[in-house]
Amino acid sequence: MKSWVIAFTLVTGILAQSQDQSSCPGARHNAPASSCGPVEAKREITVHVATLDTGAGTFSGGYVSTGSSVGAQAMADTVASVEQHQYRKCDVVTEIIERVKDSFQRLGYFCTDVDPIAAKQTGKNEYTISIHAHPGQKYRLREVTFSGAKIFSADELQSIIHIKPNSQFDTGAVRRGLEAIQKSYARKGHPNTTAVPVATVDEKSQMIALDVKIQEDTPLH
Repeated sequence: MKSWVIAFTLVTGILAQSQDQSSCPGARHNAPASSCGPVEAKREITVHVATLDTGAGTFSGGYVSTGSSVGAQAMADTVASVEQHQYRKCDVVTEIIERVKDSFQRLGYFCTDVDPIAAKQTGKNEYTISIHAHPGQKYRLREVTFSGAKIFSADELQSIIHIKPNSQFDTGAVRRGLEAIQKSYARKGHPNTTAVPVATVDEKSQMIALDVKIQEDTPLH
């Protein structure tokens, strides 16, 4: 079993999931670092996804190939997530990769990897791209535990985070649960409390155990 910290941060205008890819099985591709400076760059790049290939299926022109391990709606939603946004030149590839990963990780494909993006310029600020993603295994949640909490009990935090054992491991649901915990602490006068999730992955059983480490702040008076 392998463990790593899941860090949820605001990246390029979206809440993106950033994980330590070195802990996932197989070789990983590192997304290029953003070259954006301190001055906000214009969002003027638009993209059209020609194909989304997962190795076990391809989505193109609104249709998914027969035998795809990822459903047609999920593929369509991923393409829409990429196409319905404008990008900055300084980090367009980085944000596209984050959007693709986030879309698949919400479906339980926690270790999704994305190849370097192939792009062809079709206009001044327009590009057609091909995406090759590797979803890998689909994971379920084994359990959620909490450490470091004093103000709330484990049962109370479990009720707040609202994700249940044996459910699909959805990083979107985890993110919402962490935000709910932080809001609950804020209502108790602890707005700077942090909740850091650490995942332990069992590749054989395709299960993930989640430990949420609570760091309670000093109360406001």
